[in-house]
Amino acid sequence: MLTEQERDRVCVVLVRARNPSNIGAAARAMHDFGFSRLRVVNEFAAPFEGARSAVDASEVLARAVRCASVAEAVADCTLVAGTTAVGRGGLSILSNVGLPELVARDVGQYQRIAVELARDLPRLGELRRTLRARMRNSPLMDGPRFARHVEAAYRRMWQRWCAGQGPAEP
Repeated sequence: MLTEQERDRVCVVLVRARNPSNIGAAARAMHDFGFSRLRVVNEFAAPFEGARSAVDASEVLARAVRCASVAEAVADCTLVAGTTAVGRGGLSILSNVGLPELVARDVGQYQRIAVELARDLPRLGELRRTLRARMRNSPLMDGPRFARHVEAAYRRMWQRWCAGQGPAEP
């Protein structure tokens, strides 16, 4: 179980929630489990404002923050998990910045990683200090390398097509 201090370090980010009821439901669930930090990434004000009337979630919604982008919403986060492309993007980013040990494969593993990080403040500080440099020096930021790899993949596909072969097996 997470302590109150550890729960306060968890942040939930909703991206493009179009229905105020969805935002309200997430806020109610957060309240029920003792979480309070909600960020909503949405280009439209109406859904976010409409959610403010959700029953039993007023404290969470009062503290909720609207963010302009996912990057802004997770800028101060050390561990990001997602249920959509954002989560899979997290896998790619963490792997490419040399932090594959922070990738969780299931909820239990995610909880163990989150608790370990919440209890290891020196490591969190080190991650925060080095994360920008890790990203800057990662393959993700190497545009010429990416272009070479895409070009090579296109060349292999073209060669297979010219040879009358189908797509390569993954």
